[in-house]
Amino acid sequence: MRLTVAFLTLVGCTMAGVYKTQVLKVESPRLRMMREGTWAKFVEERNAIRIAMGNVVPQAVNDFTDVQYLGNVTLGTPEQAFTVVLDTGSANLWIPDSSCNNLACKNKRKYKASESSTYKKNGHPWSIQYGTGAAQGILGEETVRFGDQGTEQLVVPECGFGQASHLAPFFTHMEGIKAGYYSNKNGWEVMSDTGTSFIGAPNPILRGIAEAFMARHDHRSDVYLVPCDADLSLDLVIGGKSYTIKGRNLAVHAVKGNDEICVLPFFGKDSMGFGPQWLLGDPFIRQYCNIHDFEKKQIGFAESKQQD
Repeated sequence: MRLTVAFLTLVGCTMAGVYKTQVLKVESPRLRMMREGTWAKFVEERNAIRIAMGNVVPQAVNDFTDVQYLGNVTLGTPEQAFTVVLDTGSANLWIPDSSCNNLACKNKRKYKASESSTYKKNGHPWSIQYGTGAAQGILGEETVRFGDQGTEQLVVPECGFGQASHLAPFFTHMEGIKAGYYSNKNGWEVMSDTGTSFIGAPNPILRGIAEAFMARHDHRSDVYLVPCDADLSLDLVIGGKSYTIKGRNLAVHAVKGNDEICVLPFFGKDSMGFGPQWLLGDPFIRQYCNIHDFEKKQIGFAESKQQD
């Protein structure tokens, strides 16, 4: 079954220099809870909270139930090492601060400003709300290094960052979509997001994709299930050029009891007119490397080398 999605603008990339750092893949909380059989209960509790909010209009940022890829950074002089989410869907770096003493910070490594000679205090408060939690604290400036301590690192001096004292995820335009017999040529705002392990799509479009893929909706878990041997492909058209996501990245293996099942890696989202209608997460990023050119404010896509 083949699906095509079209984007309006082809984003190219020209880079003067490249820095490479290793990433650590971890099982996302979403998939872990599916494997443990607790995801449906989590969805029920999350939806109950949203219903209780009444007429409040939430501003969705990122939901960290999707995090899969982490990287190592160091802050300060001497260096203090941390493992962080390399999230293109979030604009700011923040680290748990030594002043954080609530339960969420209990077992986390904390940044100690008093032990760094390169720390500069800003003091302005900041806060950010995520789909399943929040963080807040004060701003500071520090030398940030990407990569492991003692290796060749990318150094960013006087980098602004958030010191989290309390803990509780590049736009382009997409022209259309086609999955098997299903197609839609409306335009959408789209974000390439390394902090999302699934692809977020408008609910009406997702239902059309699922029908074309003959996927079965599991209402309790709010996911679509497909046969693990299903022949699936999804075409994304960006600036008139087609990018195909192949079946290996469109059927996520999970376990339900003693049975192996496969989940269609999509979730429905409603932007309510704010922010991107689509989030291109790991299924797209695994198929196509995303190259971010900050100087020219553009993103390039290159097909990745994957083993069969």
